[in-house]
Amino acid sequence: ELAECEGAALFSLGPTTLRAETAAIAACAVVLYELAAA
Repeated sequence: ELAECEGAALFSLGPTTLRAETAAIAACAVVLYELAAA
């Protein structure tokens, strides 16, 4: 709530909750995808 009051950009994945292990793999996949497309 404090970040929102200070104007921070907030985002949500909706009702989906990622585990730390899954989030790390997903982030690596996105980075590799973006690097391959460049």
